[in-house]
Amino acid sequence: MGTMKFPRRYVIVILTFICTCVCYVERMGFSIAYTVTADAAGVNQSSKGTILSTFYYGYACSQVPGGWAAQRIGGRRVLLLSFVLWSLTCALIPLDPNQVTTLVIARLLVGVAQGFIFPSIHTVLAQWVPPHERSRSVSLTTSGMYLGAALGMLVLPSLVKFRGPQSVFLVEATLGAMWSLLWFTYSSDPPRSEHPKATAAGFGETLLPIKATQKVKVENGLYPVKNSKIPWKKIILSFPVWAVVVNNFTFHYALYVLMNWLPTYFELGLQLSLQEMGSYKMMPYFNMFIFSNIGGVIADHLITRRILSVTKTRKVLNTIGFIVASIALVAIPLFRTSGGVVFCSSVALGFLALGRAGFAVNHMDIAPRYAGIVMGVSNTAGTLAGIIGVDLTGRLLEAAKTAHSDLSSPDSWRTLKGRGVTFLFDNIMNLVWLVSLLTLVAGVLSRNYSQPDVVNIGAIFSFGTINGRVARIAMNAAVRDVNSNPSILAGRKLVLSMHDSNYSGFLGIVGALQFMEIDTVAIIGPQSSVMAHVLSHLANELHVPLLSFTALDPTLSPLQYPYFIQTAPSDLYQMTAIADMVSYYGYREVTAIFIDDDQFRNGITTLGDELAKRRCKISYKAAISPGQSLTQEDVVNELVRARSMESRVFVLNAYAQTGRLILDVAQSLGMMEKGYVWIATTWLSTVLDSTSISPKNANSINGVLTLRPHMPDSERKRAFASRWHQLSNGSIGLNPYGLYAYDTVWLIASAVNSFLYDGGSISFSKDSRLSRISGGGLNLGALSIFNGGKQLLNYVLQTNMTGLTGPMQFNAERSVIHPSYDIINVIGSRFRQIGYWSNYSGLSIVSPEILYGRPPNRSLSSQNLSSVVWPGDTGVQPRGWVFPNNGRWLRIGVPNRVSYQDFVSQVNVTNIVQGYCIDVFLAATKVLPYAVPYKFILFGDGHKNPSYSELVNKVTSNVFDAAVGDIAIVTNRTRVVDFTQPYIESGLVIVTPMMKVNSNAWAFLRPFTPLMWAVTAIFFLVVGVVVWILEHRINEEFRGPPKKQIVTILWFSFSTMFFAHRENTVSTLGRMVLFIWLFVVLIINSSYTASLTSILTVQQLSSPITGIESLIMSKEPIGFQVGSFAENYLSEELNIAKSRLVSLGSPEAYADALDRGSVAAVVDERPYVDLFLANHCRFQMVGQEFTRSGWGFAFPRDSPLAVDMSTAILTLSENGELQKIHDKWLKKRGCSSQGSSLGSDQLHLSSFWGLFLVCGVACFLALLVYLCLMLCRFNRHYPEASGPSRHGSSPSVRLQRFLSFADEKEEVSKSKLKRKRMEMLESANGRELS
Repeated sequence: MGTMKFPRRYVIVILTFICTCVCYVERMGFSIAYTVTADAAGVNQSSKGTILSTFYYGYACSQVPGGWAAQRIGGRRVLLLSFVLWSLTCALIPLDPNQVTTLVIARLLVGVAQGFIFPSIHTVLAQWVPPHERSRSVSLTTSGMYLGAALGMLVLPSLVKFRGPQSVFLVEATLGAMWSLLWFTYSSDPPRSEHPKATAAGFGETLLPIKATQKVKVENGLYPVKNSKIPWKKIILSFPVWAVVVNNFTFHYALYVLMNWLPTYFELGLQLSLQEMGSYKMMPYFNMFIFSNIGGVIADHLITRRILSVTKTRKVLNTIGFIVASIALVAIPLFRTSGGVVFCSSVALGFLALGRAGFAVNHMDIAPRYAGIVMGVSNTAGTLAGIIGVDLTGRLLEAAKTAHSDLSSPDSWRTLKGRGVTFLFDNIMNLVWLVSLLTLVAGVLSRNYSQPDVVNIGAIFSFGTINGRVARIAMNAAVRDVNSNPSILAGRKLVLSMHDSNYSGFLGIVGALQFMEIDTVAIIGPQSSVMAHVLSHLANELHVPLLSFTALDPTLSPLQYPYFIQTAPSDLYQMTAIADMVSYYGYREVTAIFIDDDQFRNGITTLGDELAKRRCKISYKAAISPGQSLTQEDVVNELVRARSMESRVFVLNAYAQTGRLILDVAQSLGMMEKGYVWIATTWLSTVLDSTSISPKNANSINGVLTLRPHMPDSERKRAFASRWHQLSNGSIGLNPYGLYAYDTVWLIASAVNSFLYDGGSISFSKDSRLSRISGGGLNLGALSIFNGGKQLLNYVLQTNMTGLTGPMQFNAERSVIHPSYDIINVIGSRFRQIGYWSNYSGLSIVSPEILYGRPPNRSLSSQNLSSVVWPGDTGVQPRGWVFPNNGRWLRIGVPNRVSYQDFVSQVNVTNIVQGYCIDVFLAATKVLPYAVPYKFILFGDGHKNPSYSELVNKVTSNVFDAAVGDIAIVTNRTRVVDFTQPYIESGLVIVTPMMKVNSNAWAFLRPFTPLMWAVTAIFFLVVGVVVWILEHRINEEFRGPPKKQIVTILWFSFSTMFFAHRENTVSTLGRMVLFIWLFVVLIINSSYTASLTSILTVQQLSSPITGIESLIMSKEPIGFQVGSFAENYLSEELNIAKSRLVSLGSPEAYADALDRGSVAAVVDERPYVDLFLANHCRFQMVGQEFTRSGWGFAFPRDSPLAVDMSTAILTLSENGELQKIHDKWLKKRGCSSQGSSLGSDQLHLSSFWGLFLVCGVACFLALLVYLCLMLCRFNRHYPEASGPSRHGSSPSVRLQRFLSFADEKEEVSKSKLKRKRMEMLESANGRELS
């Protein structure tokens, strides 16, 4: 088990208790120490009184500034600074009676420092302590004063006796330093709520220190609170404040006189030493400590148990305490023993402390926000009482001493009882009686300023409905919980009056008027939005907030109805959720079935708006009569009409009773079978939650989707749900609107509490306009305007609390934050949740609480729901629509073409149409899983091709239900209709005439480009030189005089072109190079021959138009087909002047215009051009297609048939049927294709550079290998060439020798090598013999 956390506010209260205890130890300590020192020094009583009262001058001057400082910079900081200041001053006080000035200054400083303490303490306690604990907390804190005084009386006299008077100040300074350290360590500014119920109580944050120009905002950051300017005038002129001031003055007069002069009376009057009295002398102060806490406990008990109101509790304790104290004070002079005096003084001070529990907490009751300020004002009066009382008593004693010369004997004090001392206590007694009287009088005078003991709220519901029954139980439970919670309404009782409108708007209005006559501060309801529209006007005039959790009409605008607040998510969010569901499942049309009144009609209107944002729509609205006269026959008639419509997606928005009737009728009509989709609003979830469903009725709701307001799980919600059976006696189940009812009561209670907490007054005034209305039986003059209605409304909107339904806050539009719903699938008599909807992230299977911690994501991929069991117990998602069963066939518009009738044509002036496009449509309809009734309607006059844009517009204007034909899918058309998947590719192309190119004498050079000719010639020469080098030493045919060798190289090179070279290659390297080169020559010859043949035998066709760019720049006329989109594209997209565009109506017109040159080119779609070129071979297609599109069938926007037809076309494409239809109509065999390009182009080097690269690398490698071999042979023939030259041969000589060696024939070099070796051998033998 975990350890229980000790609440921080208890730590704060304990520390403030120690604070006051230490402060009064200081006060008693100085009085005791100074009295001993002054008596020893012979200081007279008047001077003693002056020194003792100096503290109170500083104390009085700093009370109001202390409250102001605590309000501005925080009571915690001011309390710490003041404690440190007086502790340091105490440590430095020189206790010398002769240093009067120093003592006066020191005591003034201590008084100023301690003057900040009590206002700061009240500010801190007002921030930390809830109302139901304030009496105990304040009593415990103030009882520290008395305990401190008692401890001072008990301990300090002995300390003075044994350690001297100065030691008292060192001890006090040490205690002050220790407390300052504790406060600095453990204190803190209060959070919004330390106490579990503090949010509802409304304390804490609104009292935090703020700057003078700063505006405080509540936690939701939406509604500013008024500026923190202190209302000095209201504080000073307030009767309750003056009652507290008078009480404080009288209390402290008695307390300070007894505290400061009772030790003197004991020592001089009764001849008793304080040291000798021991603990006896502390009894009066210890009694104050006990009675103060007893008074706090009694006060909180009376308030918590609601035995007495807050006002009466304060008055009763205050009056009893002061009356008993007065009697005890009167009795003090009658006793001559220390026991009697201690008893009377103990009783007097004890009951004074008890009475303090009555008035000391009033600072927080009457002005909790400015508790420190009011405490400063009242404590100033109390301090003045100390100044006057202490000083006056000293003067009286001094005067008595002067008259009788001696106060050191008991007899002399007894003789004073009829004079000075008797006057003293009589004076105290008279003041106490006076304040008691003033308290009662102030209570009467301030009756108009006090708050009523009850807070009246009303509720208007039809308690015979499901929501009405649940709401009644939940609201009564909430009222009981509020009244049993002492942390809210400060002891006032919340009274809820309920009115049953009994389904009648008229009775609802009567109930509202009755509530206005009994000073009702807020009304919960009405249940219906119809009544809400009417009652909101009444609420606006009488300033009474109207809160409803069931009248959720989106049109109840806060601009028109500022006093009407919806405490549950508006139907705007519910309809948005339904629209998201419709879009998620891919449906485009729904049928709305609704009750024809303001609430449901406006909800459906909102649904239509939300569907339109998602390219969906309500195709039919079935309005059901809202009256009690609705019959089953009426429902049957409406559902039959709805069933005849195309959509099979039904949205049902109705009351629970009517909704169940509609679903029962739908089942009987077969509308709950496969193929249907039903989405019900939240009424169905309340039925499921609150009632039991019989097996018979379960069939009528099976497969239905519904929504339920989402509420996060919490311990409080589970605890309330577990209480529900006891609260309802099992009569009805709990649904979300019961939780909203509970939270709405708490919302009002919290707002009223905050309103009262900040000084608001529940008061009403008459409306002069109503008072002038007379006659008849209407008592309109009894209606009152709630004076604080606007402020209470603001507090409602500023609410930041957590209820059973989750966070209770309002956004800038005055809607509850985080609207969300559970999405439920009904399966028989059970249901399961398939996901959530939130205004934050849409549809999700993850709870909204998790999504709130992530960035919002409304993308399609993030929308998810679990699987659904649809009507008919099927898991297959219904298509959601059928062809309407109203006998009307689809009207299919077909272009009545004049040209290119292979695509679409009319058969013999009949209504029968045929062609490629028609066959594709017919084949697609056969693939559909359902029959499509249709009829073709020709569009066009038959004399020219119709405008296809006009044909598409006929679909948009509902003249046709679809358009079938050779309709290009272009951007402008997709904005107004939906197209199917393209069934043929298309695009604009250019057709131009072909022109013959004349031959000339140099035609044989055309096959190659000049660069190709040059590179080829260079390689012939290079190969010849390489082969010569490789063959020169070993092949006799490559030797001879230089001229002969040059001729041989040229001959050999160019003769390889015809493979006519007669020289044979001998070396391996030469043969390799020649083999590769001959392959290259073969390729070049073949390419040249083919190209030249084409040039000489085939007509070369050309045109100055080579593509769209040259066509635009040419400024020549351009032809286009009548009715084609090409005209608009050329003029609007390519900015070609319309004067250049020529309309042509047929292929023959194309050919004639191109032949005559009236147009330079014709721009048309590719399928038309393919047919045209198949029959007209003298024209060509140039360039590339400069648009990419296709042909499709046009349907109205969001038509489900367009989707199914697209699927069918894809099926035809995959099974090859589409290609068969194409071949049947469009595969024409006319003239042979001559290509669409310009014939054979010249052969470029880029086509052969690979061959040349291979040949070049082979030549280089052969030369490199040959060079290496020659160097090796040269070194063997001339070995001395590689070593140091003995003859000083130069590199040039060696190069000449190498070239000579390379030029020699190989047999000569071999003989020379042999001879060389013989000479070297003979030379070696000669050296041996010698």
